[in-house]
Amino acid sequence: MTKYLINKKFIYQNKKNSILIFNSEKSRIFNLNGTASIILNKLKLGWEEKKIEEFLFSKFKVRKKLINNQITKIINDLLKSKILIRGNSHNPTLHHKLRN
Repeated sequence: MTKYLINKKFIYQNKKNSILIFNSEKSRIFNLNGTASIILNKLKLGWEEKKIEEFLFSKFKVRKKLINNQITKIINDLLKSKILIRGNSHNPTLHHKLRN
C-alpha cells in the first residue's frame, strides 16, 4: 500500500465540479477536473485505488481498465506536479497523510 502526502505549500480551493490549486512559489495554477477532483478527495479520505476504481465504475459505468488507467495517470500527474508526494515524510511542509 503506497502512502501519499499532500503538499501544504499549495493553496486549495474546492469549486462545484473541480479543485483549483495554486503554487505560489512558481505562480502556477492547476485546475483539476471532476474526475481528478474525485480521485484527490478520495485519496484525502484514505481510500485505496481499488476502492476509488469501484466508486468511479458505479458512477460512470465505463470499463474498469479505462478507470484504472485514468486513476494511474491522474496520480502520476499529481506526483509530477508535487501536489502529492509519495511515502512517509517528516517534512513540515507536507500534511494530510494519504493511503492508497
